[in-house]
Amino acid sequence: MARYHQEGVMGIGDEIMATAEARYFNELYGKKVVFSLNGQVFYNEAVMKNNPRIEKEPRQGDKYVVIANGPGCRPYIAGGDSKRWYWNTDFQLEPGEIFLTPDEIESGIEAKGKILIEPYVKETNWSKNKEWPHWGKFIEMAMNLPLAQMTYDHRPALVKEIKTKTFRRALGYLYNCDMIITADGALHHAAAALGVPCITLWGGLITPDILGYDEQINLWHGAKACGSKYECPHCKEAMAAIQPEEVIGAVHEMRRRCVVT
Repeated sequence: MARYHQEGVMGIGDEIMATAEARYFNELYGKKVVFSLNGQVFYNEAVMKNNPRIEKEPRQGDKYVVIANGPGCRPYIAGGDSKRWYWNTDFQLEPGEIFLTPDEIESGIEAKGKILIEPYVKETNWSKNKEWPHWGKFIEMAMNLPLAQMTYDHRPALVKEIKTKTFRRALGYLYNCDMIITADGALHHAAAALGVPCITLWGGLITPDILGYDEQINLWHGAKACGSKYECPHCKEAMAAIQPEEVIGAVHEMRRRCVVT
């Protein structure tokens, strides 16, 4: 097989979901998993580092479970065209796995006791459909909460800043925080993999019925998933329907859950 190792391909969340598939097949067959499409091996170091179930450098003659999962071939996507994706409503989501080292965990200690927020989404047309327009009002209402935000690009922090140079470093902060508030994406998948409490905001691009985790608080007003690849009024309206008061209430609910557990 040709080797094609990736640090930051589109959809780190997809790579995290893939680790759940790796766990399933590794436990089923007792062999390491290789993710491959058309003879190319896909391995995301930022997500799969230290994962004992996934082979980074498959050797000739060794036996592996080969899984077709990579860019353009994801199990939760049934198909698509130039305008939209069609979701696989039969997809069964399970939390993935991320294996942090003690040093990586220790490096994220600055986030201890913090509630992380992620107010930004990728600067792509379809990602903008996941923007929540009420972050400013929420922050005003949450002045008594220990909010913090990881920064990693040119966009400014809206609350206490935690500078983050790599996704792996972000995972260390995420591991240590009390909870995170974010739209669906890499961080809500990472939170599930690390067992971190998460409040996830959902609009009309895709629904928590497909990519939501039961242990998280999924704020969603029931908008139909349109799968639009372009900026979509339907999606923006669905995100705007989530009110800051709901998010504040979800924070208190998550805190109650954590105390009980």
